[in-house]
Amino acid sequence: MKRILLNNALEAWESAISYADDIMNGMTTLKYRKNFVASLHNATELFIKQRMLDTGDHSVCEKIRANHDPDRKLQDAFNAATDLNEFFLNLLPTDAEKCHSANYSFICKKTDNLFSTYYEENLQDKKIVNTALATLKDLRNDETHFFIDKWTFLKESEFVQLYNFMIVFCKILQEYDLLPFWGIPSGEYEKLDFDKDELKSFCYKDALTSSDLFKEISDVLEDGVDLSCGEDSAFSVSQAIMQCIYQSQPKREIEFDKLWALVETAMHYEMIFISNIKVEETEDGIVEKQCSYLNVDKGK
Repeated sequence: MKRILLNNALEAWESAISYADDIMNGMTTLKYRKNFVASLHNATELFIKQRMLDTGDHSVCEKIRANHDPDRKLQDAFNAATDLNEFFLNLLPTDAEKCHSANYSFICKKTDNLFSTYYEENLQDKKIVNTALATLKDLRNDETHFFIDKWTFLKESEFVQLYNFMIVFCKILQEYDLLPFWGIPSGEYEKLDFDKDELKSFCYKDALTSSDLFKEISDVLEDGVDLSCGEDSAFSVSQAIMQCIYQSQPKREIEFDKLWALVETAMHYEMIFISNIKVEETEDGIVEKQCSYLNVDKGK
């Protein structure tokens, strides 16, 4: 049986795991928080809908509008289908466009039944799943429809909740054969596993200072770094730090985006700051930006 949503779901799940790991390693800018929430929301929606398809739950698809299907042939064919994966797999593209899947709020209400056999042995996990799905819905709604603050979106307590939910959800995915492995994965499937220790608490700032890369940045900044360009953006600061690292370690490989995220977070917490910025005008009216220096305050 070809499960039509599974590949898409696995890609989203892998992405959610990757962003969760990045956040744990101190990359806590809005980019990483948003992408974590979006990926996890997408993964849960696709996995739940795939489970609905597997069980023959026709409510996975909202009623096809009459004006799109005036003779009801498509609706009748859908109602009569006993294998929904097969039905959608063989659907013509023009007919597929007429079918709209159920919304997130609706499918989340189905999980008590969809995961019932798992809950028989793990009743305590039902609340974890239901509350996390509700949090995901609210976060995604805020992120797409309302104003969000750059540094308060996805509070630390919410990250803990969603991280621990992923531990449970990974077990559920294995229970219903929604992951391409059972037990301990190997090779290409290792990146799809989320067999982690439960988080009791989490602090974005502590994640930053515990990061190995931030410790390396701190060592580089111990005596200050020349910022001769005079720019004080996190991007420019990151470039200066990267250049300094490469000068001392030419073969060192660092992902610039990750270093940039750490620097931006550290500047937000005033752990990296710029001093000695001077702007002067010459007799010719040319503005000269004097050398600036980056420093790190590990004690903040």
